[in-house]
Amino acid sequence: MQLYHNSRDYNCRSSVGAQVCSSELSVRLFASDNSLSVTLRTWYGQEKKYNMEHIGAGCYEASIKLPDEPCIFWYDFCIATPDGKVIYYGNAHDGLGGEGITYDHQPPSFQITVYDKDFSPPKFLRDGVMYQIFPDRFYRTQKPKSDR
Repeated sequence: MQLYHNSRDYNCRSSVGAQVCSSELSVRLFASDNSLSVTLRTWYGQEKKYNMEHIGAGCYEASIKLPDEPCIFWYDFCIATPDGKVIYYGNAHDGLGGEGITYDHQPPSFQITVYDKDFSPPKFLRDGVMYQIFPDRFYRTQKPKSDR
């Protein structure tokens, strides 16, 4: 059986990228089998599960409302076959989103950044330059193994 969801594909999500707080989002999973029971599992503070409706042509869909506050929102899929087998579908091993893969256990989830549309960074940051300094790059208490 083939499964497909890509967090960067408008066929799989009604909107891609970061999302505004409280917005509605449709999530779709495509499967080569039309007789599956598909559940969308979400996580933000607590787990919620949504039964996905088969809307034809191997497409399963659920519409959800995103949290009312800024956060990282997580989701993945649980697929039950007619013969009782359970397959999980989630983020690829690199955790970078895009096309997912199947697992035989709870998978790493896809993520959605949920943001406040009214947030504005402080004015002093708009034209500034920011540096990150890592003190261990200047003095390490132990030399790397390659230097020993």
